Amino acid sequence: MRDALPHASFIGFTGTPIELADANTRAVFGDYISIYDIQRAVEDGATVPIYYESRLAKLDLPEELKPRLDAEFEEVTEGEEIERKEGLKTKWAQLEAVVAHGERLPFADATFDCAVASEVIEHLPEPERVLDEMWRVVRPGGRVLISTPYRERIRYVLCIHCNQPTPIHAHLNSFDEHRLASYLRQGRFGYTTFGNKALLIARTHVLLGRVPHWLWRLVDWLANRILPKPAHIVAWWDRA
Repeated sequence: MRDALPHASFIGFTGTPIELADANTRAVFGDYISIYDIQRAVEDGATVPIYYESRLAKLDLPEELKPRLDAEFEEVTEGEEIERKEGLKTKWAQLEAVVAHGERLPFADATFDCAVASEVIEHLPEPERVLDEMWRVVRPGGRVLISTPYRERIRYVLCIHCNQPTPIHAHLNSFDEHRLASYLRQGRFGYTTFGNKALLIARTHVLLGRVPHWLWRLVDWLANRILPKPAHIVAWWDRA
């Protein structure tokens, strides 16, 4: 194009770099003439503010379980010196958040009683690799637990950035009990479903979120008896 129009001015309108691997927009078109960023868009009322929120799981222990935990700790550490007992309490009484790759968890084999992946595996190109890694870090007698949308229809839209078909919500996989049971065959498999797709479409969760949990479960159960369209599945594998 430059050879055909040697005296033309080239002006580019872009929200992303020309090439994904190299932000070379200015190398092709020259320096920016005007920049319309998200802050200006918010000030103009063209869009709403964007907020980013962490999805780290909230970990807590119910008060009624704490006395039982203390009793079990005393039983397990019977015969240990008092100083060592206090050291163990300090070491294991802390909750920590660790950022890591799901296929390479930075923990030794058989470290945890339970490994949980909530609404994660539907985003993974190879979910079995993460499940295998979760299985590795769970002790004998422990459990791998996941939740994911149930029999979701994967839909695609054209991405405005890369101009390629892109799955909505970045969901790459759809699961049901049969597919999940094919993973971790060495474990004892179990599952339950909950939620109802018709209720989600009707946005009844806005109202049900304000009612007692038992009432929500009753409405959910009745909805799936009338129209069996569960929205989510929780599955687990117990390690012998």
